[in-house]
Order: sequence, then structure tokens, then C-alpha cells
Amino acid sequence: SQTRLDNRTFRPNVELCRDRVQYRLIEEVFEISTNIERLQEKLADAEASLKGLIRKQLSLEEDIEVKANSLFIDQDQCMELRKQINHVPH
Repeated sequence: SQTRLDNRTFRPNVELCRDRVQYRLIEEVFEISTNIERLQEKLADAEASLKGLIRKQLSLEEDIEVKANSLFIDQDQCMELRKQINHVPH
């Protein structure tokens, strides 16, 4: 649209014509520019959300690793100690 508008505006040896087509092209260029700005804002928001989600994912993966290690210690190492303890029922 911008190219068509520029071509119409800067035609050599032709008088500038302000008609419905010209005004519609100006409107269309404005609409497209506005839409581009909105899409860039949404892209920035989406990228910020993605960064937040990646940080959360890393945090959760770290928590899972800690818990898996805790289970390993409890099941493999502590269980052997528990088996060795003589339990006297009351």
C-alpha cells in the first residue's frame, strides 16, 4: 500500500490527484502501520511471557532434581540404615 501511495503521489509530469482512491490508500497505510505497531507490542509481550515460562521451567526442573535426589538418598541410603536398626514392638 505504501508503494502504491508513493507511486501515485510522486508521478512525474502528472498533477497530484486527491480522490477517493488516494484517501483510501492513505487510510490503508495508516491501518497497516497501526496493525504493525500492535503486533510488535503483542510480540514483545509474548517474548516476555516466554522468558518467564522458561525461568519457571528451569526452577521446576531444579526442584524435581532436588526431590529425585532426596528420594534416592531416602530409598537407597537411609533404607539400609533402617533395616539395620532392631525395632522392638511395644
